[in-house]
Amino acid sequence: DTFSTVVEIVNSLSDEFEFEKLGMEEIAAMRHLRAQEVIKIFRISLLKIPSFLVRVKSLLNEQVKFLKPFEGIKESLDELKSNGCRLGILSSNNIEIVQAF
Repeated sequence: DTFSTVVEIVNSLSDEFEFEKLGMEEIAAMRHLRAQEVIKIFRISLLKIPSFLVRVKSLLNEQVKFLKPFEGIKESLDELKSNGCRLGILSSNNIEIVQAF
């Protein structure tokens, strides 16, 4: 569950990238927006977006060792696997973060 960690990371970069910190509710409301819509909300310069994304990814990679799975998910996955189900991972995170987790 990376959501709250990503919120903390994004807010920690607000001074560096010159945007206002947002609360959990505001960021939660953005979960289903397109990238262009999110960029408009944060008002980050298009020139700064690549470096912003690199910083978010780097900081999230540093935090991956502290992340916890959703409660009960490990047991559910173990049971599915023991019942012969073939499992995969679908995530909005990049492969490096998923593998590290």
